[in-house]
Amino acid sequence: MRKAVYLLLLGITATGLLAPTRTLAQFSLSGQLRTRTELLDGQGAMLSKGEKPAFFTSQRTRLNAGYKGYRTQFFIAVQDVRVWGQDASTNNRITNSAMNGLMLHEAWGGDQLAGYQPDKAG
Repeated sequence: MRKAVYLLLLGITATGLLAPTRTLAQFSLSGQLRTRTELLDGQGAMLSKGEKPAFFTSQRTRLNAGYKGYRTQFFIAVQDVRVWGQDASTNNRITNSAMNGLMLHEAWGGDQLAGYQPDKAG
């Protein structure tokens, strides 16, 4: 009996997932990974004798999530900035060490009431 109930629930779930339905909402998920390598060899002034040039690679990773419904929209973008080979606590002077370089880049929400111009806040 228990097996039949599980098979029935599985069948209902599969039918709901595979059946074509018309929805007015859209969820989007995207990401971005950018690296930048720099060689600082006497930037602004010549290097003193015995100084070595600075060579490092920084990385910015972003995760974007958005929702667009019939009259509402939401969007959030979280980013993580790091320099390869550094501690998480020293990689970014904008955020505190407890956040480890993770920060909120962009967040907003909006609605459209009675067909007028949409409102956004964020």
